[in-house]
Amino acid sequence: LNVALLVLPLAVWITGSLLGAHVVGALLGRTQPRSTAAVGRPLPSLYRLSIGRRPWSISNGAFIVTLIVALATCLAAFTASYDAAKVRDARYANGADIRITPSPTSARAYTTDDVNVLQTRGIAAATPVVYELSNVILRSARTSDPANLAAVDPTSYPVVAPLTGSRFTHGSPQDAFRALRDDPTAVLVSQDMAAFLKAEVGDTLQVVLARATEAQVEVPLHIVALFERLPGFPDGADAVMAISAHTSAVPSKNPDFFLARTERDDNAGLSTAVASLQDNTSGEFQIETRATTLASDQSSLAALNIAGLVQLDSTFSLAMAVVTIAIFVFGLLLQRRREYITLRAQGLEPSTIRRLITLEAATVAVVGAIVGVIVGVVMGSYFVAVLRPLFVLTPNYAVPINGVALAVGLVLLATIASTTAASRLVNGLEPTELLRDE
Repeated sequence: LNVALLVLPLAVWITGSLLGAHVVGALLGRTQPRSTAAVGRPLPSLYRLSIGRRPWSISNGAFIVTLIVALATCLAAFTASYDAAKVRDARYANGADIRITPSPTSARAYTTDDVNVLQTRGIAAATPVVYELSNVILRSARTSDPANLAAVDPTSYPVVAPLTGSRFTHGSPQDAFRALRDDPTAVLVSQDMAAFLKAEVGDTLQVVLARATEAQVEVPLHIVALFERLPGFPDGADAVMAISAHTSAVPSKNPDFFLARTERDDNAGLSTAVASLQDNTSGEFQIETRATTLASDQSSLAALNIAGLVQLDSTFSLAMAVVTIAIFVFGLLLQRRREYITLRAQGLEPSTIRRLITLEAATVAVVGAIVGVIVGVVMGSYFVAVLRPLFVLTPNYAVPINGVALAVGLVLLATIASTTAASRLVNGLEPTELLRDE
């Protein structure tokens, strides 16, 4: 399937560009006016005659521009979507903007009430979390199994953690955590664990808390919802209960870490919040942020940072756009020197010849850019579909206006520069140059 998704954008790239060029050539061919002695306004008449008699020359030039602009647009959309997806995944894996873990060397034991200590400058909200691997045993009426249980504050956790992308049965994530808040005997269970335990919503589970410790205790909890995944638990939480109920059953157990949301979503806001935490906690916490999680993920071979490769490809495609426009414009001159000199000999102003060259080249550039952007947007959507297995959350498709505008703007700028240089050459030609043409 991934191979098919990879080949499909290439097919869209070539087929879409060819189709666009064919349509443009056919439309321009229909605009060819009949020859007449009455010219009327020189520039519009000469322009219609020129493009009407050479539709496939213009469509061929537009085809090359379409290929290049489509590639640049696709790469820009691919990069923007990839980068945004990596940031979302990093925040989801971290659990929030910041994960704050009490240092093992700290002389103080932090409880759920100490969440107020973390309300420093730049922090919008914080929440305590109890979570360890295989820290409980879940026992249903049919079977039992060790599981990873998370105890969270059902009021503050949905505010701090990015629940977008989490999937729940029997309602929304907000409904599920509202049930935890209102009922201390409620528990959320992952779909995989529920399938293993052969349990359903409404069933009661016997939960052994603080497993294999002196504080071990068994409590009955009933399932109020099933979920697929939750942010902050990359190893996978099998069950979630209210932290107040956990503290009541196991008073000696303190939070394993805290999650915090910054007041601002940008990197500057994150840096401000981290600096404020470090100043106010005197090194008693280990701080992990969405940025450190992203950097760790980007350094792995499984999540290649493609920014450098994409920049290289984008630079190459934009350079090719400049070369294509230059070849079209100067190739036009080599083929039509006799025509331009004859027009000058008949009294056509040099400025009109310059505008005529500019209009023909602009037709190629504008048509190629418009079709290229359309083809590139479609290509990019298929390439982003290939990325989906690499991410926890489904990547959103984003088309950056700045990236597309840069590609189109460079093509238009190359058109202006080429036509300016070409018109000077044309207007500098002497009628005796006709003698050199065979």
